[in-house]
Parts: sequence; structure tokens; C-alpha cells
Amino acid sequence: SDLDCFTTSFGLASGTELDNTGVYNTDQCSSSCDEPNLDAQYMSAMNQQQDILYMVYGTISEMVTDMASWPDSELPLVVSMSWGLMETKSETSSLTQACQEFAILAGRGVTFFASTGDQGATNSQPCGTSYNVNFPASCPFVTAVGATTGYSGETEIVANAPQSVITSGGGFSTIFTTEAGFNLDFQMNQTNSYRQKIT
Repeated sequence: SDLDCFTTSFGLASGTELDNTGVYNTDQCSSSCDEPNLDAQYMSAMNQQQDILYMVYGTISEMVTDMASWPDSELPLVVSMSWGLMETKSETSSLTQACQEFAILAGRGVTFFASTGDQGATNSQPCGTSYNVNFPASCPFVTAVGATTGYSGETEIVANAPQSVITSGGGFSTIFTTEAGFNLDFQMNQTNSYRQKIT
């Protein structure tokens, strides 16, 4: 398999089991399944000899709804998502419901990591007065992970490569706000400090 070839090529410990769940259908990949394949390989490198459950769903809501039905003993400890969708192009009610499911699953011991996207803070939309952030990274019960660059011996910085497709996403949610009733006290020190620097 590709995972075995990757493991051998880079001298990693063997023994990682890769299981599938959901409806595995390559038509669900926007252009190919190369990125999820690469994700599984790099997750196995960071967590050698740990089993990986590869989940494929049509929507984020389908994933969290399905996972919510699993018994605690079958839930993974960590879920890594390298994809998302723009908040501004999605229905607020469906994102809020999915975020509430993330909160419930987090309370059951599941840690979620999600990509902030590859298209900068505007998500390749015309520049305006607000950020255009990716969901589920924007949900307060998910840990947002942005792209960085910097090779061995260099300073690691936020990825910004306009000539390619990778410029780290990020910004502030327009849905999951204190005004909407979300308790964001856990991040106020960092966000307030950041806002003071940029104003």
C-alpha cells in the first residue's frame, strides 16, 4: 500500500493500521484523493505504530452526527481535518448545529484539529472589511491549525506564498462570537493583544 511504501521510504516504524469508515468514494475528493492520502502518511509519521481511522463523509455535519452516535469506547482521541468550508458561504444554523456537536464530542474526550485553509484570511475572496474564515476551524471547540514555513535551522513563520496555493488562513469568526452567546474567555488575552498590535 502507499502507507507501507511511505513508511519504508522514510525509515519509520511499521505496524500502523489504517482503517476506513464512512462511505469511501473517490468522487468525494474535489480533484483527487492525493491530499487525504498524504495526510494519512504524515499522521502515521507523527504517531508511529498508532492505528489511524480514515473517515470520509460528504459533509462536516454528517461526520459529527455519525460520531455522536458512537459509544465512548469507539471514539478516537484525536481527529485531524485538513479541509473546511467558508463561513460566509454556509448557512449559520447548520454551522452552529455542527459546532454544538463538536462541543459535545469534545466533552466526551475527542480533540479536534482543523485546517485554517490555504487561501489567506480572505479565503481568495475580494478583500473587504472582515475575515472570511474556514469552518470548522472557526468553531471554538476545535483547535485551528494554520500553515507555517521554515526549514531546518530557519525561523518558522506563517506561510505566505502568493505564487503558490499556500497562504495560511485565519481570522475571527463572524458566527461564533460573544454577541452570539459563545463564551470566548479562554482566548481573550491572546485575541485582545493581537487586536491592539494591528490597530
